[in-house]
Amino acid sequence: MRDLAAGDTIPDGPPGTAWFVVEQASAPGTLVLHSTTHVPASWRDKFGAAVDWTWSFRLTGLPGDPDAAAHTDAGAGRALVAGRRLRRRDHPG
Repeated sequence: MRDLAAGDTIPDGPPGTAWFVVEQASAPGTLVLHSTTHVPASWRDKFGAAVDWTWSFRLTGLPGDPDAAAHTDAGAGRALVAGRRLRRRDHPG
């Protein structure tokens, strides 16, 4: 386990392909991650695709042992997706 602080990055794939930026980390309970890198470069270039991805977690100790390793008690994710193909399909003409 490592200490996380706002601005740190967490890799999420082969080096240089996708990562999360820590938006908020309040040990031991809150972790908010943000990414705009989870779209393949070829999709960005060819389709103008983009994603704005946010995950938030509330971390707690294991039931019955608050000093044990943290686990996710609640989490939520949200993604906004955009691209030329999506706009054409959603708005014909």
